[in-house]
Amino acid sequence: MNDYKDVCLSIDNLLSELGDVSLTLATKTVPKEVLMRLSCDSPQLAFGENRVQELNDKWFDPPQKWKFIGRLQRNKVKYLPGKVSMIESVDSLELAMEIERRFAKAGSRVDVLVEVNIGEAQKGGVSIGEVERFVSKLSEFEHIDCRGLMAVLPKEGAETAAKRVGDLYRSLSFRYGLTVLSMGMSEDYQLGIQNGATEVRIGSLVFGQRSAYGKNG
Repeated sequence: MNDYKDVCLSIDNLLSELGDVSLTLATKTVPKEVLMRLSCDSPQLAFGENRVQELNDKWFDPPQKWKFIGRLQRNKVKYLPGKVSMIESVDSLELAMEIERRFAKAGSRVDVLVEVNIGEAQKGGVSIGEVERFVSKLSEFEHIDCRGLMAVLPKEGAETAAKRVGDLYRSLSFRYGLTVLSMGMSEDYQLGIQNGATEVRIGSLVFGQRSAYGKNG
């Protein structure tokens, strides 16, 4: 992992480049003490975790700083109320129902993004043709606020995929008031921005190569 001074320099450079596009730091395996220091030095930063166990191990106030950005198993949703402000990987009605149930029980609401499956052989995501119907269905839940879409661009055909998701987002934003398109990571964030991304998720570009951490959440 990069040293703290280089991490801060990379963040400053990114923030200058991104302008109005939001930066979420993908903080997998980044030590808690580093994140606490970043939180003090740059209070506006958001942290994205993709494993529930790691999120719980590293979590500190306030919940508004944290997003869940990874594959989410239904049996792990119960650990998220009071811990995150957004879940960026909602990809099934069953998962949405469990999120609704757990956040209703906690007496709170949560913002979510619909994960879009661009047609690659990826494990998660709602197929492009079903996204509008799914977004409409989410509007029926009382404790879930659907804010937009999330997509992971494929290595091959990334430009075409980014355009398809960008076009879909623009179409749905008018109909459903969506305001967030999370698309683009360290290797392809510029392509995401070119196609309308309002948020990018950056990890290795800031933190460098990192070691493994526990099991998937």
